[in-house]
Amino acid sequence: MRIRMVAGLLRRAYLSFATHILDVPPRLLALLLFLLLVFFPVTIGGPGDPFYLSGKSILRILVSASIYAMFAASWDLLVRAGQMSLGHALFWGVGAFATGLLSTLYGLPLLATIPLSVLIGTLVALAVGFPLLRVKGAYLVLVTMALPLIIVGLISPFKHLSLMWPILSGLPSFFPFLKTYEETVANYYFTLLLLLVSSVILYKVANSKTGIVLVSILDDELASKASGINVTKYKLLAFVVSGFFATLAGCVFAHVNDIASVASFEITVSVL
Repeated sequence: MRIRMVAGLLRRAYLSFATHILDVPPRLLALLLFLLLVFFPVTIGGPGDPFYLSGKSILRILVSASIYAMFAASWDLLVRAGQMSLGHALFWGVGAFATGLLSTLYGLPLLATIPLSVLIGTLVALAVGFPLLRVKGAYLVLVTMALPLIIVGLISPFKHLSLMWPILSGLPSFFPFLKTYEETVANYYFTLLLLLVSSVILYKVANSKTGIVLVSILDDELASKASGINVTKYKLLAFVVSGFFATLAGCVFAHVNDIASVASFEITVSVL
């Protein structure tokens, strides 16, 4: 009886896998790419391997690439609601700078600085997103692009104050008990897993009822309002969720690379 039950579960799992992944080429390609990334550190070999040094460099690049991919995925959700933003560096900078200050100035542990920084970034997204709902199209692009520039401009006159314009280092790492190479591999798998989890969450949101509403707002905002949809609520929700993941990406980047500064607010981060 148990054998039949297990066989039935395996059969249903295979049918679900075949239906949702094998029969959908983009998802199958994404799965193969993910498996390739999972087994990449195995191909580097040991210190005597000729591919070892270049492999370590590629590994560090892929760590940053995973974080930037999570940042890009958060921006994509915002675009689904018809909100084109070029100021997403604001949330990245808030995450990196806040976790850096909390770690270096107040000595808070890693498990405290990241949640607090993400909370701060989410509140900033809520505070900034509400007034921006009145702006649309190219005007929204210009206003959001100005936000990180305003932050940098306000702080620039205070460069002589180390608290106002610091380049923070000595941030706690995620795996301080490991050696340099082992820590790089651990960061690689950690950021890859974080990218997978955040992408799945954002994908589920985009394909849920909320995501369908966001697409309807993108297609025709007036028709969505006429249908009884609270456009303001859904636009603000997209802005907050997007800001949450962008802030988280900034926090992780700061700790992985052991650097946080006001340069994290620069507009170039938004278009990388």
